[in-house]
Amino acid sequence: MAKDSPKERSVIETFIEEFVTVLRRWHADILGGLRTGDIARASEAATRRTIARVLDEHRDAVTAAFDTLYQDGAEAGRAAAIRRYDLDVGPRVSDRVTRELYEYAVDASDEVGQRMTDDIATALREAWDDGLGQPEIERILSKEVFPQMESWEAERAARTEGTAAAGRGQVSSFQDAGVPGKRWLAEDDTRTRTSHREADGQVVPVGASFEVDGHAARWPGDPRLPISERANCRCGSAPVWKL
Repeated sequence: MAKDSPKERSVIETFIEEFVTVLRRWHADILGGLRTGDIARASEAATRRTIARVLDEHRDAVTAAFDTLYQDGAEAGRAAAIRRYDLDVGPRVSDRVTRELYEYAVDASDEVGQRMTDDIATALREAWDDGLGQPEIERILSKEVFPQMESWEAERAARTEGTAAAGRGQVSSFQDAGVPGKRWLAEDDTRTRTSHREADGQVVPVGASFEVDGHAARWPGDPRLPISERANCRCGSAPVWKL
C-alpha cells in the first residue's frame, strides 16, 4: 500500500499476526508427521501431496486470514481515498465488491499455500537425498525454512495482497463517486519496478484497465497481474475528473 495510512498499517500488522499463528500450527503438524512417520521419504511429488494434505487441515484458517486482509484492506484503502480526495461517498464497499474480495482471498490462500508447500517439499527431498536423519531435518525446517516463511513470506503476502485490497477499495470509491477516470501513481524511488515507473501518470476510464508491461491491471496490485508485476507493489491510484 503506497503511503499507507495508520489504518492500512494496522490491517497489515493484524494479518501478519494471524497468518504466522496459522503457519506455526501447520509447521508443528509437519514436525509431528516426521516424528510419527506419517511424513517419510518419498518422491518429491508424493511429498508435496502429503504436505498439502497437512495444510488442508488449516486451509479455512489461512483463507480467513486473507479474507480479513482483503475486506479490511479494501475499506482502509477506500477510507484513505475518500479522505485524500474529498469524495462524497460512504465508507463501506458494496456487497458485490465484498463477494469479489472473498474470491481474491481464496485465490491468494491457494497461491501462497502452494508456494510454501513446494518450498517445504523441496527442502525435505534435498535433506533426504543428502542422507540426513530426522534430527537434522527437523533442525533445517525449524531453524531455516519455517522462520523464513514466518517473516519474509508473511510480509510479502501482507504487502502484496494488502496493495491489491487497498487498490480495489480506492477504485470502488471512485466508481461510487461517479469519477470518470483514474491515474496510476508509482512511488518515485529505486525500489519501484521499471514497468510501474513507466505506468506512472497513465490515465484510463475508471472502469477500464491500465497497461503495465503488456498486462491489464484494473488497479495496482490487481490479482489478475502475474506475481512478478504485483509482489510487494507499493503503487496506488488517483481520481481523474476530466478525461
